[in-house]
Amino acid sequence: EGKRRTLGWEVCVKMPITYPVSYTTVENILLNCSRIGSVSTATSAVIAFFIGKTEARINSLLGKLYSLPFSGQNIPTLQDITEDMATYQIIRRFFVDASVNKGNIWADRFKDAGDLLGLIEKGQFVLVNNSGTVIQQGAPDLQPWSNTKDYVPTFGVRDATKSRIDP
Repeated sequence: EGKRRTLGWEVCVKMPITYPVSYTTVENILLNCSRIGSVSTATSAVIAFFIGKTEARINSLLGKLYSLPFSGQNIPTLQDITEDMATYQIIRRFFVDASVNKGNIWADRFKDAGDLLGLIEKGQFVLVNNSGTVIQQGAPDLQPWSNTKDYVPTFGVRDATKSRIDP
């Protein structure tokens, strides 16, 4: 009695946010760079966290052109971009020596993945699924409509300075 129950800070630190992951897997990241597997604190949950952050960034850029999520489609280009960007983020997080930032293959791959993502965002590079079918852009045509399009609000009928309060 009289004691407050609190959630310990250490619990909050150890529980990363869960993002949806669809373009790649934790196993692919570990295959992409075996060095990550050598770090005891780089658990599957932590790796999935970085994959999810990367995919959220990718989706925020692609949402202008495509209807997301890409349901049931395996898109190799997005898998490659996700793997390169997430791997770099993990390496940068766990291996903070000078070699990570200068002349490192992962820094170069991160930049190349970002450049490719920029081309996709500008519509200069098309996305193709595993079967070779071009994924059609669809988001620009998906404009929201409202049933109040021509509705004049109650307080918009008369000039606000001519309004009066009922006695």
